Amino acid sequence: MTRFTTLAYVILGLIVCAGCNRRSNDADARMADRIKDLNDSDPRVRLRAVHSLSAYNYGERAAKAVSALTGLLVDSDPNIRTAAADTLGCIGFSARAATPALMEALLDKNPSVRASVLMALSEIGGLTSDEVVAIGEYLQDPRRVVRIEAAEALAGAGTSAEPALGALEAALSDSDHAVRACAAKAIGAIGPSAGSAVTKVVALLEDHERVVRSSAARALGKIGKAAEAATPALTVLLGDTHANVRVAAAESLWRIDGRIKETVPVLIDCLGAKESHLMSGSTVPRVLPNRHVRRAAVRTLGEMGPAALPAVDALMKARAEGDSAIKKVIDSAIKRITKHEKEEGKKGSGTNGTAVSKCLPKYTLHIQPSLGRTTGLPRREPGDHVMVTALTGAYVAPTCREASRAGRIDKFLKKLYI
Repeated sequence: MTRFTTLAYVILGLIVCAGCNRRSNDADARMADRIKDLNDSDPRVRLRAVHSLSAYNYGERAAKAVSALTGLLVDSDPNIRTAAADTLGCIGFSARAATPALMEALLDKNPSVRASVLMALSEIGGLTSDEVVAIGEYLQDPRRVVRIEAAEALAGAGTSAEPALGALEAALSDSDHAVRACAAKAIGAIGPSAGSAVTKVVALLEDHERVVRSSAARALGKIGKAAEAATPALTVLLGDTHANVRVAAAESLWRIDGRIKETVPVLIDCLGAKESHLMSGSTVPRVLPNRHVRRAAVRTLGEMGPAALPAVDALMKARAEGDSAIKKVIDSAIKRITKHEKEEGKKGSGTNGTAVSKCLPKYTLHIQPSLGRTTGLPRREPGDHVMVTALTGAYVAPTCREASRAGRIDKFLKKLYI
C-alpha cells in the first residue's frame, strides 16, 4: 500500500468521524430544543414537542426528557397528559423514574389518559407487587379501553402478575369480549402458577367469540401440565370452524401432554389457512393467506422437532407460496424438525462430504430434466430443477442457479431446507 493510499484512507476516516460527530451534536441540539419546548406557555407548542419526542428515534437520549415529561402528566390539557404518558412508554425502561407519577396518574378522570398510563407502565416494565395489585383494580374500570389496557399491562408483566390473579379471574366474566380475551392472555403469561384459574379459563373455550376461545386455549397451553383437565375440551376445539382456534388448541395440547397424532394433521391443515381482505378502492374481498395462523402453526411444528416429520412437505409447499418473512420462520422450523436426521447423516459422511442422498438416508436427491437431460447427479446447470423427496412427498426448487454458485448441490439443499 502506497503512502498516498494510506493518507487517503486516513482522510476518509476523519471525514466520516466528523460527520458522525456533527450528526450527534445536531441530535443533541434538537433534543435540547424539544425539552425546552415542553415547558412553553403555549399548549400547542408543548403538545408538538411531546409528539416529536415519540416520533423521532432519539434512543436513550430521550431519557433526558423524562423529568419534563413526568411534569406534563398533571398538565391542564388532557391531550398533553395522554401524549406525555405515551412518550414515556416509548422511552421504555429508561423512564422507570416516572413510574410513581404514572401510578398517581391512574386517578386521572379522563379515560384516555388512564389507558395511556397503563400502556406506558406495561412498556416501561419492572412493576412491583403493589403496583401489579393497583393495576389489577382497573380491571373493573367503567370504561372498556381502560380495562383492556389493564389486562394488557398485566400480560406484559408475565409471571410478576401473579398477585393480580384474583382480579384477572374475575375479569374472565367481563361483558366485553376483548377484556375476556386479554384477561385470559394475562393468566397464561403467569404460567404454571395460575393453575387455580384453569376451571374458569376452560369455560371460555365455549365462548361465542373466536378471539376469546383462541386466547383461552393458548393460556391453558402456557399453564402447562397444571391444565391437564382441559385436554378433553381442547380436543373438541380441534374441529372448530376457525383456523386460529384450531391452531391454538393444537398448540396447547402439544404443550400440555405432548400430543402428536391429533395435532400434527390439524397444524398441517392450518398452513393453508386463508382470510378475506377488502382492499382499498375495491368492493370485492380478496382471499389471502392468514399469516398469523400460518406463523403459529409453523412455530408449533418446529417446537415438536422430529415428531413433526410428516409435516415437512406441507411446510415446503407453504414456503414456496409464502413471502420472505414466513420463509425464514419455515426454514427455522424445518431445521429443527430434521435436525436429528441431519446429525445421524453426518456420522456416516466422509471428510469431504457426500451427496444429500448419502448424508440423509431418508431424503433422496433427484434432478428433473428440464432440457432433455437425463435424471441423475446434478450437472449444476441453471435450467435444472431440484427435488427433495421426504418421507411423504417432494419439493421442487425453482432452479439450480444458486446451487451452481455454491459449487455443490448438497450444500445448497442443506442450507435452505435441511
